[in-house]
Amino acid sequence: MGWLYKKVPFIAVSQSTKKDLIENGILDKNITVIQNGVTLPKKIKKYSKEKVPTIMYLGPIAKDKGIDDAIE
Repeated sequence: MGWLYKKVPFIAVSQSTKKDLIENGILDKNITVIQNGVTLPKKIKKYSKEKVPTIMYLGPIAKDKGIDDAIE
C-alpha cells in the first residue's frame, strides 16, 4: 500500500492507527493524528432516566468494534 499512497496525506484517529499506517509503508510526515471527541456546551439539559435500561450505538456493526460483547 505504501508505494501507491506514499505522497498522499493521511488523517488517523489514534497513534495506533498511525503506527499501522507506518508499518504499511506510509511516511510518518504524511500522517496527522486527530483525536475523536466533542466539545460540550457548559450547560446541558438534564433528562430523567429511562425506567427500562437502554443502550444506544451509532456505528458499524463490526466484530472489531466490540458491539457483540455489548449485545451479549
